[in-house]
Amino acid sequence: MSENSPIGDADRVVVSKAAVRAAERLKIPDEVLARVLGIRVASLVCVRAGDLDLVSQGAIRNAILVVRIYQRLAAIFQGDESAAASWFNSDNTALGARPIDIIQSSCGLAQVTDHLETHYAGVIH
Repeated sequence: MSENSPIGDADRVVVSKAAVRAAERLKIPDEVLARVLGIRVASLVCVRAGDLDLVSQGAIRNAILVVRIYQRLAAIFQGDESAAASWFNSDNTALGARPIDIIQSSCGLAQVTDHLETHYAGVIH
């Protein structure tokens, strides 16, 4: 376990890979995902290639929230990744903007996660 990381090495690998996969499925551009994770785009390219794992607590926390958003949307749309990505990248009247735009701040990332968990709780098994 790294001094900066709240989780062990093996878990960091899993979280890093899961966040990259979730972002790909939700059609989150590298620039946006890097901003959400608080890392440089060049570092994200290394994470995607498996040459680097997320280390900081903030990056790991945000990566887990990205994965949770993807998991909620996958459940809501019954695995239809196209529908999940469409919801995520479209204007949302309940949230007041596109979720992809909202998540670019740490408060916004939590806001989208909370919205999905609160408003769609009955859909998630």
